[in-house]
Amino acid sequence: MERQHAVTLISFLLATVFAHNVLDAKPPLLFVSSAATFGPSLICSRIPGLSPEQIRICEEQPTLINCIRQGYKEAAKECKNQFRNNRWNCTVLGQSSDFDDLAIPGTKEAAFAQSMVSAGVVYTITRACSMGNLSECNCDREKWGQNSRKGWMWGGCSVDTGYGMNLSRRFVNGRHNTHDAIYLMNKHNNKAGRQVLKEKLVLECKCHGLSGSCTTRTCWKALPSIRVIGERLKEYYYNAVRVSVITVDSNRGPKPEYLVLKSEKSRKPDSRSLVYANDSHTYCVRDIRLGIPGTKDRVCNVTSTSDDSCDSLCCERGHDTHNFTEVTQCRCKFHWCCQVRCKECVQNVALKESLEIECHCHGTSGSCSMRTCWQALPTLRKVGLILRQRYEESARVRAYKIPSRYGRRDAFLTLNTNGYQKPSPKTLVHVDYSPNYCERSAGKRITGTVDRECNKTSTEEGGCELLCCGRGYNTHEIVHKWKCNCKFHWCCYVKCKNCKERREVFRCK
Repeated sequence: MERQHAVTLISFLLATVFAHNVLDAKPPLLFVSSAATFGPSLICSRIPGLSPEQIRICEEQPTLINCIRQGYKEAAKECKNQFRNNRWNCTVLGQSSDFDDLAIPGTKEAAFAQSMVSAGVVYTITRACSMGNLSECNCDREKWGQNSRKGWMWGGCSVDTGYGMNLSRRFVNGRHNTHDAIYLMNKHNNKAGRQVLKEKLVLECKCHGLSGSCTTRTCWKALPSIRVIGERLKEYYYNAVRVSVITVDSNRGPKPEYLVLKSEKSRKPDSRSLVYANDSHTYCVRDIRLGIPGTKDRVCNVTSTSDDSCDSLCCERGHDTHNFTEVTQCRCKFHWCCQVRCKECVQNVALKESLEIECHCHGTSGSCSMRTCWQALPTLRKVGLILRQRYEESARVRAYKIPSRYGRRDAFLTLNTNGYQKPSPKTLVHVDYSPNYCERSAGKRITGTVDRECNKTSTEEGGCELLCCGRGYNTHEIVHKWKCNCKFHWCCYVKCKNCKERREVFRCK
């Protein structure tokens, strides 16, 4: 009997350790159900951050838990990108558990977080389906082989969002178990996030013919980038509508039934809008209980008038200016033959930040009879972010000439648009227009963009259309191999199979 109890205890402890580590495996272990002889029930119950309903879904389909987790992580990453300049910047999402969707319930921020997580889970599940990584789903073959009105034929592997939409609805809605106003609000916002992904699917085509001609064309539906979904949901966030709950009588008292607009009680909110019930906090001051980190130590833009401005981000507390000494090579001269000699120039670079003075108390029993305070340097990433912003706002200048005994000489710089105004000390300046950097030029030290990897779904600087300078791009198929289908064998080793997936990489012509 004692031996049986000991074996049970060891199995329980191993399952706890396995549940914490199976999600952190690199590469991830996609198949949890066969990962151990403990059984899905024991492992799923030990994964941190899951609600009882989510644990039940994990037990039903344990092979999908890592894919769902990846959806939560990608949603948190995109949320932090979209709100990087706002007071609330999603820093608490995924902090204590990968399955955290923490935000103050009922607020606009919670509405965005819920919709982004819901879309993220659909995204990763659908992507895994189209890659053939899941046996439960595959490509959408419904229209395969049919001709469209525009002359092209349906082919390839169109993404099938149905399976991911259904699983995301069950799993993300299962987070909040109480049927109250917050549950109705989350359910509405989760659906809005899934709809955005479905509406943003892109049509991709491939030409077939001799010598690069396009005599026939096959097309399929593909997933957009997660950035496109985040940008759309950010627009929904700014246009979110406030709602109230209509209740009906039941045996257990008033029961929340459905949502209506706060301003118009007879009208339900549109299914494509985000809704909220409570006012947002200012998010200025740190509040551990509510999960608010505050805006202390945040980088702000002193010249901006938007969300990232020092006035807005620092909540009118003011900001500190930190001076950094930058040593550069200057006054370089070419000496025959063949040497360039330069002097060292020292320049102060001012960085405006929302830093406050940090202090440490000293005294008996936690008292603060004496305080020591200091200011710390920012990270190099903060410096780079500010300089990148100044790069975008750089000004073209020219030299103002004055007479001298040797003729007219350059005296100082003035703005090209105003011959008498000097540039601000904080402004980056340039004399010539930039080349397009498309073609290689050894003389100008331009490497060109040939063979650069690009994102074909992006419309920003990294997109294939901009990066490839209109030359088009080549599609390369890459095979990625990793260990999967890992099983724990008593006692004590893990045996894995070799899995592989094919993915496409796009490089400029």
